[in-house]
Amino acid sequence: MMEAQQTGVCVVATDHVYGMGVLQVKDMLHSASLRLALQLRANEKKLVAEPAAIEPAFEVIIAKPQGKEIQTYSGTSILADETLTDEKCWRLVVLSHFWGETSEQLQHNPTLIEWLKGQYQQGAKILGMGSGVFWLAEAGLLDGKNATTYWRYMEEFKQRFPQVLWQENEAVCQYDDIACSVGVASASDILLDHIAELCGAKVAQGISRDILFDTKRSYKLPSFSSASHRRHQDILIQQIQQWLDENYAQVVEFGVLAERFGMSKRNFARRFKAATGDTPKDYLQHLRISVAKERLIYSEHSVKYIALEVGYQDGSYFCELFKRLNQLTPLQYRKQFKRRL
Repeated sequence: MMEAQQTGVCVVATDHVYGMGVLQVKDMLHSASLRLALQLRANEKKLVAEPAAIEPAFEVIIAKPQGKEIQTYSGTSILADETLTDEKCWRLVVLSHFWGETSEQLQHNPTLIEWLKGQYQQGAKILGMGSGVFWLAEAGLLDGKNATTYWRYMEEFKQRFPQVLWQENEAVCQYDDIACSVGVASASDILLDHIAELCGAKVAQGISRDILFDTKRSYKLPSFSSASHRRHQDILIQQIQQWLDENYAQVVEFGVLAERFGMSKRNFARRFKAATGDTPKDYLQHLRISVAKERLIYSEHSVKYIALEVGYQDGSYFCELFKRLNQLTPLQYRKQFKRRL
């Protein structure tokens, strides 16, 4: 949990950002900061008559690379709290989604790249929202890593940053202290993770309930991936299973996967079956359905949305597969097991 005196969160906003994204991030994190302060007061048994009297537990500011007046995409002006300087090292940096040419963004914000590198080197965690991922890629912080971005920028970024492993079908990608999201909604899930780290699970749950009107789904894989399928001594197959655990929602081509781990497709299939008892295809299906079962229970997302999340573009095929493996449709499964919580 973050100490109250430590530096907090910097939301970086350039001209032509989506104002709703900037303000949503600040509102979420400011609310979390106040909740943490109240929680700390309660722990100290100090009563406070008015919530307004509470000082936030950590700082949340909007900063602009040059100047303070931010012209948003819709023409509304937002006044930044600060201009970016090297005087502070932030715990979390959020790069806001913008609309327009990336070349113009570079031209008008020449100091942002080096500032961002400096923050990362000093231990800041960084979240890029939508086109805000551009700054991470331009700084070289995504080289050799999985990343995603707003779909309208995907082809441009693929050509401009070929060293980045762009994931077209992923809503979020996280790697160590760097995270990318396709937009504001998917960024909210990542922000809840950061809020839980900064303030604890209780505060994160309160933010999810009161601001997002939903309980954040759990991203932990269910017991399938660590059950009997792991009780073998084939280290290479265990590494492949770990890769599938982290990339199950992607389009998986087993021939490419086999080559990635130095095997022929035929040898890979035979060795995988011998180690796990399943074919690679069956293993991946069970893994995806296992994750889907958890999300049916712990989230309010639609069946179609969950199907896409776990790697199935065809919702009808997902429902058929789910019923074949569970003897229940996804909706029947949700209805039956949600009552038990």
